[in-house]
Amino acid sequence: MSLAAATLLVLIGACGGDSATESELTGSPAGSPTGSAAASSPTPAGETPSPIARTPLPTLGPTFLPGCGAIGLTSQLDLGTQQFAQGEPISIAMTLKNCGDNVVHLYYTSGQRYDFFAENESGAEVWRWSEGQAFEQSLGEVQMAVGESVIYKETWDQRDSKGNQVPAGRHKIFAFSVGCADRASTNCTLGPVGFVDIKP
Repeated sequence: MSLAAATLLVLIGACGGDSATESELTGSPAGSPTGSAAASSPTPAGETPSPIARTPLPTLGPTFLPGCGAIGLTSQLDLGTQQFAQGEPISIAMTLKNCGDNVVHLYYTSGQRYDFFAENESGAEVWRWSEGQAFEQSLGEVQMAVGESVIYKETWDQRDSKGNQVPAGRHKIFAFSVGCADRASTNCTLGPVGFVDIKP
């Protein structure tokens, strides 16, 4: 995508297309495998082949429209542009949409519903929206009807966790919902990722 693009859209499990979830709301951290199989190798003559160890796939609940994934949600990131001058506020907007054919229930362990954070070119976290914030410590639930969307917006002033202006360079922006589709799960994340270039 060109750096001059006016809008950056990153779809996770897009409706009507191939799904590509960064992390689904199953309680597993991003990147955790949902299923794997050991590679097979020839068995010497006369020996009984050993069974292949397989991690069972998660049991899915209601069925969803093709392309929505197991949760029935898509996520989209809008940064407005990809290039910013140093000190220029960066607006971050994440949209979650129920693209399935069933109501989606999201469960929360506190008043926090989402989070945003930024990493520098070395992969070090330099800013997190939720850092230092106090959230109500009570369980919560959000229901999203079929086709319903919710948008979460925040602004990053380009300052790090110590209040200093971050250096110029490319930064990776993470946006995610912290709700879980399973009431018993915790530490769930689902959301898109984008990039911004901060110019000196």
